[in-house]
Amino acid sequence: MKKKRNMNHNLFPRLRSTFAFMLILFLSVGNQSGQATQTSPIQGIESVPANCLQHPRVLVSTDAGGTDPDDLQSLVHLFVYADCFDIEGIVSSPWGKGRKEHIIEVIDLYERDYPNLKTYSDRYPTSDALRAVVKQGAVETSPEAGFATSTEGSAWIIKCARRNDPRPLHVLVWGGIDDLAQALHDAPDILPKLRVYWIGGPNKKYSQSAYNYIRQNHLNLWIIEANTTYRGWFWGGNQEGQWDNNEFVAQHVTGHGALGEFFAPLLKGRLKMGDTPSVAWLLKGDPEDPTQPSWGGKFVHVEDAASRPNWWTDDPDPAVLGMRKQRRKYEGALTVSQWREDFLGDFAARMDRCKTPSAQLLTHEDTTPLDLLLQYTPADEELAEKYKHYLTQELGVLIYGIKGTGTARTITKTIVVPPNVTYDGKGEVLTADTKAMGADMGEQSEKQRPLFLLAPGAGIKNVTITDPGCEGIHLMGDNVLDNIHWEDVGEDAASVRSYFPGGKITIKNSKAFKASDKMFQFNTSCSVSIENFVGDGMGKLVRHMGSQDVPFNIDLNNVTVTNVVNAIVQSGSRKCYVRYHNLSYKFKGDKDRPERVFRKIPPENVTEY
Repeated sequence: MKKKRNMNHNLFPRLRSTFAFMLILFLSVGNQSGQATQTSPIQGIESVPANCLQHPRVLVSTDAGGTDPDDLQSLVHLFVYADCFDIEGIVSSPWGKGRKEHIIEVIDLYERDYPNLKTYSDRYPTSDALRAVVKQGAVETSPEAGFATSTEGSAWIIKCARRNDPRPLHVLVWGGIDDLAQALHDAPDILPKLRVYWIGGPNKKYSQSAYNYIRQNHLNLWIIEANTTYRGWFWGGNQEGQWDNNEFVAQHVTGHGALGEFFAPLLKGRLKMGDTPSVAWLLKGDPEDPTQPSWGGKFVHVEDAASRPNWWTDDPDPAVLGMRKQRRKYEGALTVSQWREDFLGDFAARMDRCKTPSAQLLTHEDTTPLDLLLQYTPADEELAEKYKHYLTQELGVLIYGIKGTGTARTITKTIVVPPNVTYDGKGEVLTADTKAMGADMGEQSEKQRPLFLLAPGAGIKNVTITDPGCEGIHLMGDNVLDNIHWEDVGEDAASVRSYFPGGKITIKNSKAFKASDKMFQFNTSCSVSIENFVGDGMGKLVRHMGSQDVPFNIDLNNVTVTNVVNAIVQSGSRKCYVRYHNLSYKFKGDKDRPERVFRKIPPENVTEY
């Protein structure tokens, strides 16, 4: 087993005294605007978040899906901050293989995290709203003239810039600048409305003609040309412990919703996000004055400022050079890296949103557990009908729960644990109300209700369930049960229904007693791990129900069960695979026969390790 990483709880250490003036500046901005502080579950202390009150208009041009996965990382960052902006366009502007379909794929993941994200802000756009503004830009670099023919992306830039909105349009260019050049050629009247932040550097050589066209023909364009400053996002600053590029991903991105799981393996688990300074510049700093400090860097006028008055670039001052391994030097990089702990700390808090809904959701009178659960309705019509019947007819009234009391109490309604929340019972002892939870109909009655229903990604720990156990705990998928004690199982200790999403289920450090039939039942495809478990008195430890072709994987590690009647694991699927280590069992009476250990499972599908 992998050891858990130790979490450094000091996520937002004090700034160095040399930068104290900027802390005062940022605090004053937040306080004057009335912006609330936020608490990250990671460290449990308050921090001043990014400024999300101005909501600038933003259009991103990206080569996501092309040569460098860091654009995909930056898209994840953009989407978890989407409530801070009015995102009017995302243009696929590759010089390589990237296409708008790659952007749509990230939005699909955003859709899965949206139920959690929207509990923090009603300004998070829907996934459909984002998909509607994704446009395909040029797929070839511009010819020598610097422009060619209009694209869907360049036309969209023009349309957005011409909208009747007094605010400027911030065009954040993460790759080739060809679509912007085309838009300026086709509609030079849009120039006064634009505020451009271009991640230049290597991108410049692939858009040299378009760059030269803009530089020579649109002298009054307002543009930040960041050729090296952006490198401060991943080089320099505090790179120790959790601030290390790999360790930050491991601690604060991995396991954080669908977006976090997508981000984590990119670049082999290394944080880069080289395009993100263009977004961060709008989050902290003065968007109208690039010469002022910001999370996205601090810039100076280009040398020929007289002819290009609104053109800024990297600061060549030796005091703000960023260095890599004491060899390569990057102008202006220190103006970004000096804020590393702040912008990464804030990003970590944002990734927490993907994992855990706001506590406000749990008390908001307009948001019900039923509304939440209906979002997981299966696409299959037959399963959807069964699922809705389950929610509306079988369960009865539902209540939210995110933490226990640590005391003994009676349960009269099924407790719904929201996605990616771990309910900590703190050692509480729960007893189901016999009538309210259907226990008066008999311990094997299918009309009994579960004490808990864990939404996808939810967990539960430190709880004892007494007699009557009713339906125990229902698991929708990707759930973890830790230190659960079932004194009298009743119908099932825990189960996954056929209309649930399924996925990975972990049951650890737990014990269960007196199951007249099975302890754990799984009616859909799952990958189950039971570790450090003790059980006594059961028909079966694990029962898998499904057709012969439903995949099911079960791993038993350090499991001891006694007084078993029928089987340790029973499944009718030929795709059921069992792995076990340190498994100890004893059947009731004289039924210690090998075929009853892993019943109806092909011997070649069983592995001891």
